[in-house]
Amino acid sequence: MAGTEGEDESTENAMRPPQSVVISSTEADEIPKSVDPPLLTGTVVAADVHAQTVSQPIAQSQLQYVMGPDGQMYAYEKAPFNWKHFCLGFFIPVGIIFAQLLLSVILTEDYDYYDYVQNIELEFTKYEGSALSLSLPPSNDYVIKYCSISGEDFEAYFCQFWDNDNISITKAGTSNQVGTVYKTNNTMYLEENFPSGNYTIFYEYVDQSRYQEWIELQESESVGVDMMGFVCCFLLVINILGSIISFVTGRKDMGIGFLLSFIAVPIIAGLGSIAFLW
Repeated sequence: MAGTEGEDESTENAMRPPQSVVISSTEADEIPKSVDPPLLTGTVVAADVHAQTVSQPIAQSQLQYVMGPDGQMYAYEKAPFNWKHFCLGFFIPVGIIFAQLLLSVILTEDYDYYDYVQNIELEFTKYEGSALSLSLPPSNDYVIKYCSISGEDFEAYFCQFWDNDNISITKAGTSNQVGTVYKTNNTMYLEENFPSGNYTIFYEYVDQSRYQEWIELQESESVGVDMMGFVCCFLLVINILGSIISFVTGRKDMGIGFLLSFIAVPIIAGLGSIAFLW
């Protein structure tokens, strides 16, 4: 009977609902709690694990030694060459001379010199003890701009031009007048003391109808040449002052640019003048 009662009690306990389990505060603290992950803000940057900073030795040529106020020598690393300063010192003067050349070409009218000026060679004979009067062709009105006389003995005579006066003929290297070219009728007159022999006179002339036009073209050309000379001299002064100021203020690179332009500007101006007058 005892066994039957034990079985009945076990069956009754099994059919009862489960009772609540009470956990002490100490046991509750030991139970791990879930922790929220921290919220990260910002930008993700990939780190270069191979990047290393290696100090390189500075060459002696890159150092500049300066005496300090305490009497000690201090070494400073020289600043790198500044190409921007160099270009300012070099290309500003060179650019100005190029602009001046372009302006001279624009302001000067282009013309062919020999389209206006013509020349003639004329042979003649001068006899001993007599004067010579020779009419110079062509027959139309013209203005002589240059003349010279050469003889068989290589003696030379040149024409001296004076404004609104007749043309004087003198022996080369002297001021002794031995002849005259009269502008009114373009006649050459040689005095008795002119040596005898066979001679050739070479002269250039411009037709009277085109003479004024030719004079204006010559004046415009001379203005361009004078302007070029003025600008060239002005730039040479600027180059000298610019190089001095640059070196004094420590801008060595700009000073080198000014010095190189000091050499380049006269060369460019000379070549430009030759091309301009060609």
